[in-house]
Amino acid sequence: MAYVMISTKNPSSLAKGNLKVRFLWMALSVCAAILTSGSTLAETRDTDQDPSFYRDQNPAVAAVLQLPRETPGERLQAVITLADLGEAELATKILKELATLDLTADQRAVLVSEFGTAAMLRLARDPQLAADGALFADSCMAAAAQQARDPDRLATLIHDLGSPSAEIRQAARIDLADAGTVAVESLLKALAQETNVSRRRYITQALIALEPLSVGPLLATLTTENPHLLASASEALKALKNSQAAPLLASPEFAELLLLQEINRYLQGVPPFRPDANHQIGLWFWEDATAELSYERYDQPEACILWAARLAEQLVRLDPTNADSQRVALVLGLEAAKLRHGYEQPLSKIPLGKYLANTLASYRDDAQAATQLLISALDSNYPGAATAACELLGGLGDASVLYTPDGQNSPLVRALIGPNRRVSFAALTAIMTLNPQKPFPGSSWVPKALSRFAKGGGPPIALVAMPVIQSAASIGGHLAALGYQADVANNPKDLIHFVRQSDSLQFVLVDLAIGSPGIRELIHTLRSLPQSSGAPIALLAPAGRLAEAHQLASEYDRMVAFPRPQTESTVASIAQTMNDTLDRDLCSSKERIAQAEFALAQLGHLLKQPPGFYDTEPLAKVLTNALYEPNLTSDAIENLAWVGTAESQLTLVDYASRGVLPIESRQVAAAAFAENVRKYGILLTTNEIVRQYDHYNASDTSDEATYRVLSGILDTLESRRQVE
Repeated sequence: MAYVMISTKNPSSLAKGNLKVRFLWMALSVCAAILTSGSTLAETRDTDQDPSFYRDQNPAVAAVLQLPRETPGERLQAVITLADLGEAELATKILKELATLDLTADQRAVLVSEFGTAAMLRLARDPQLAADGALFADSCMAAAAQQARDPDRLATLIHDLGSPSAEIRQAARIDLADAGTVAVESLLKALAQETNVSRRRYITQALIALEPLSVGPLLATLTTENPHLLASASEALKALKNSQAAPLLASPEFAELLLLQEINRYLQGVPPFRPDANHQIGLWFWEDATAELSYERYDQPEACILWAARLAEQLVRLDPTNADSQRVALVLGLEAAKLRHGYEQPLSKIPLGKYLANTLASYRDDAQAATQLLISALDSNYPGAATAACELLGGLGDASVLYTPDGQNSPLVRALIGPNRRVSFAALTAIMTLNPQKPFPGSSWVPKALSRFAKGGGPPIALVAMPVIQSAASIGGHLAALGYQADVANNPKDLIHFVRQSDSLQFVLVDLAIGSPGIRELIHTLRSLPQSSGAPIALLAPAGRLAEAHQLASEYDRMVAFPRPQTESTVASIAQTMNDTLDRDLCSSKERIAQAEFALAQLGHLLKQPPGFYDTEPLAKVLTNALYEPNLTSDAIENLAWVGTAESQLTLVDYASRGVLPIESRQVAAAAFAENVRKYGILLTTNEIVRQYDHYNASDTSDEATYRVLSGILDTLESRRQVE
């Protein structure tokens, strides 16, 4: 008879994660234990350790229990085997023993290395083991993931790629693959710093082996100014025969045509990569300054712009003297930079690549080039590039850009009166910075723009339209509790009226049964108006019409269907969904407040100057409205002191006399009234003056601060009347 010697230990030579080999070894171990066992389960059973003596005749279970369970690996092997044999109670008992060992993170990571991720996932999902299996497996995999991402360990693995030992090199490649995209980033960082040709070669080979994880990051590094990194990334992508890289790596005689073709395709909406279920596309970005990768997801139109911008920059590299290519690359590059870092962010706060930074430097002293850049951005409907061009023009300090030979509106005025709020504000900022000293074509639009932005500092507006006004009002009340200014309507005509009056529209809730002229016509109108063209719309469906609402919503961007809401929490959920789908062109509440503060400051500047060519008289009404916006009160009071009208004086004394308002603001309003009277005299009527005495006489029960405010107003009136 021939005997086979079989070890009961898990041999280290087993390939990591090779479950077939592991289970074969496990089965042989069990058989060996059975063959060498001279006793039955009843003879070897320890009733204290195994109180559930119920399967005396099962030799496989007996054999597993006889195997050594001294190390964490041996205990885990027993758990897995018993679970496979259907012995959940015994497996759970040993699993609890494992939990009492208080394993370190390194020990848990070793278990994942020994048994493989697949075994851990089986353990976590085994319903027999319930929470015990999931808790233990999750802790082990978390420890392994943390270890795999350890920078020092990754650096060691990258160094091992150049080891003379084939086994060490292979082990390093396997461990790097387990680390995933973190390993790709570490490899690219090492590649960016490495100058040794042979070491760059084996790092490049490792990146090639990590396909497909490495493809996106490698494509991102093609924007680098690092010649070593660029050469190695190009080599890897050529070896991988990646189609996305073809236009970027083509020889000069073919590259220009390929790049132009691809840029046109992407700008027509062809996605550069496959969108996910949410119609989003993930893109990798490489930053030379920090040698770091980042991964960001964008809607398909945005991803198309970002990818086209990369190709356009490569087009300029082929021929830096081509002015048309340079302008296209600059417009797309600025749009991409603003898109990534925030349309509201000024250029000074946006990290720009070397190409963009160098090109913009030449534009800062060239009014004609900056003007042409703004024209290109407006014609292409790229708001990010347009705001950047307005910034450049405002920084020139040359008001001549506002004057044209034919007397038509300049590009800055065209931007000022355009539909995009952020572009309009950038143009207004540029014009006020240039501070023209004489009228220019379209100068009458400046006070109107100041008025528009000064009125936009209030709470965000939500509009509700339903067939029954009481139902709309109920939803409006819930929205008001959430901090919105909610206007309600029960017909399309009134809804459109509210839209036209809204300078800070956040979203619209409209019922599918709103009535004539019908929901489709109403949506078409909403999308055609500048105030609501980019605003999210919630379609509220009556009972039995939700499928119809979903179908209609699928035909438009930023439109979502909901059943008619019945509770406050449902309305809050709809509002959150609407905010999550905001168009990137819409300004946030914080941004609108900043715009209003700027507009009010500019109004104050104009009011304090000698009368000029701007008509400032209508702006006093704007200040009156702003007075009751908490964020704008102090600016409005300060500016009203400079408006020499009866309305401004009455506004100040009325505000100062209202006991429900903050006393600090009322004190400031009373002081502003005194300053206004000092400049322009008393402009109040006799009846209005008498009313101030009535306020004072009724203040016997008021607090001391209120009494002083009201008496101060009378002192102002009496002292000025004595002078007169």
